[in-house]
Amino acid sequence: MRQRTKNNEKQKITERSGIASLATILILSAVVVEIALIGFSLASFLSSANFGIRLSSHALTAAQTGIDDAMLRIIRGELDDILSVQGSGGGYQIYNIGEATATVVVCPGGTPECEPQDFIAGLNQNIIQITSTGVAFPKKATLYAYLELDAVTGLVKVLSISDAPGDL
Repeated sequence: MRQRTKNNEKQKITERSGIASLATILILSAVVVEIALIGFSLASFLSSANFGIRLSSHALTAAQTGIDDAMLRIIRGELDDILSVQGSGGGYQIYNIGEATATVVVCPGGTPECEPQDFIAGLNQNIIQITSTGVAFPKKATLYAYLELDAVTGLVKVLSISDAPGDL
């Protein structure tokens, strides 16, 4: 009889310790899940912040690509082709620049539709204004380039390349 009492006591002790270990496991699991959720939300926040910076960089690169493309076309002597393609100041577009596109408008000096910046008001015929707007939705970057074209020698000088403040 004494043997049975010892077995019953052991069984009661193991039953009680099982209940305590269940609570411990549940508490530890909740802590682990909370740590995982905090880590996930922190990683999500950091990646979304970097995403905006990356899009701004893509937009600026697309705008610079538009400026480079227009300069190459002008150097090759394709200014008349550019002006005929872009129509009445609408410009032409370059697609698939990474995740962005660029809209390029080329205006020879003295064209009233160009609306040149204040510091080069009253452009002469030898000055060409290039406006390139790169868009990587929702970010936008605009660059302005001013070139001097010598009609006799065909020499092209870059006077300035500047960005529009506040675009990025």
